[in-house]
Amino acid sequence: MKIKTGGKAEILLKLLIGIATAAIPLLLWYLWVRVSGCDILQSHPSISDELGYWRIMYSFSECGLDFGACGGFINSPARWGHFGSHGLSPFLAWGWYALLFPWTQASLVQANFIMLTAAMTVFVLLVHDNIADMIFSAAVLCGTSYIFLFLCSSMLEIPCAAAVIVFAALMIRWERTGKKLWLILAVVQAIYLTLLRYCYAVVAFPLVWELCGFRLNRKTAAAAAVYALVTFLAYFVSEMFIADYPEDIMVFVENAGLMGKIRLLLENSAANIKRYFACADHQTSEFYQRMLFAALTAALCVYAGVKKSAKHLSFAIVLAGMMLMNVFFYDIGYQKEFRSMGPVLVFVLIMTVNSGSAGRSAHVLKAFAAAAAALSLIVAVKQISGYSQRQEYNTFFLPERFSPVASSEDVLSEYFGDEPASAAIKVSETFDTVAGIPPQIGVQWAFSGKDLRDAQTEYIISITDDSIIPDGYELIGEPYPGYQIYKRPALE
Repeated sequence: MKIKTGGKAEILLKLLIGIATAAIPLLLWYLWVRVSGCDILQSHPSISDELGYWRIMYSFSECGLDFGACGGFINSPARWGHFGSHGLSPFLAWGWYALLFPWTQASLVQANFIMLTAAMTVFVLLVHDNIADMIFSAAVLCGTSYIFLFLCSSMLEIPCAAAVIVFAALMIRWERTGKKLWLILAVVQAIYLTLLRYCYAVVAFPLVWELCGFRLNRKTAAAAAVYALVTFLAYFVSEMFIADYPEDIMVFVENAGLMGKIRLLLENSAANIKRYFACADHQTSEFYQRMLFAALTAALCVYAGVKKSAKHLSFAIVLAGMMLMNVFFYDIGYQKEFRSMGPVLVFVLIMTVNSGSAGRSAHVLKAFAAAAAALSLIVAVKQISGYSQRQEYNTFFLPERFSPVASSEDVLSEYFGDEPASAAIKVSETFDTVAGIPPQIGVQWAFSGKDLRDAQTEYIISITDDSIIPDGYELIGEPYPGYQIYKRPALE
């Protein structure tokens, strides 16, 4: 049965598809509950990055701009302000929630859910011209395992995915209407994305090239120069607020000589290439995403060559560029590239199914993108099902993430002064401990005695023996059996 264009049936079908698309976060939440038996909207931070994000925004929620120290690695302070290794990103992602709502253990995951739902709704409102493309888009947005898996976390991944979805919607709207308003909003969103995590400046490449008519001429060269300059400025501003992460490959590279830089990058790249094609135990979703990255890049290159489509070539360049950045300058494995490459994959999948291309080959490419995304969801659900049965340690399913939390703030608060300070924790990364420390106290993770010596923090919280506590610190209390708090006397 053919649906009449502009008829009531078409309007009703678009409305139903739109509602289903906007409700995708709710559908994924329900799937999580059914598979794992846990309400992810009541989860709390479990791993160090999540705990760090939670502490920063907790202090900001309670004290505003006088949030004290952000923690991170205090022996590598940010160049501007008391920021940790996450810089401005937490404030750009969750500042609005911290200002509007009371801060609770589940605040970050709930803010992420709201942001993703809002992004899906914006996408539906801006991209609703073609029923087939709407169906493909819904399949892509619902099926991407990256979104599904991180829906339970208190990480930046969902805010990044939400921002990418909004950028894609604005870009598609500009392409279809030609109105400058949508172009301006898309540029603003691209800058926001770059500040959120500067590697995502890569998703603006298709927009820049399209503005130049997909040609290679002086105008394109000038646009590329402006694009590079804006990206560099966003990177420079972001770096001013970020404390160096001591184990980051780029920190080692910066501190090495010329030959040392080359050697480190080559060694890192060789190890990453080997890991790229390896499927570690219990990392099927990560491996699948890497393979989908490579397969989609190849498919887009073939389509671009056959159809002479510069637009599809630009999408392939985005994917290839992100892969190369991760291989040469970051890490493959340990879910690191899974987190950084995920939003870029979401962007390219959305743009591929909304490219405006017609014909059988275009529909085959769109169907491939939608089917690949749907398959990734099946892989992720199976992965989560396995974790829920075995209760294994994993970022996406930590039993601790859903365990009851006993507030320890009243117990710990009496040991800290009223002034902003910093504390190093040599302790199991439990939410009880982190939540029990008063606001304005920056928390730094210390994993060894050397870390504690390097930290130079005012306080040390430890459940280990006192033999690793650096000289100059005094025991000021034992709030729990075997749990000590040390303080460094004020420097004269």
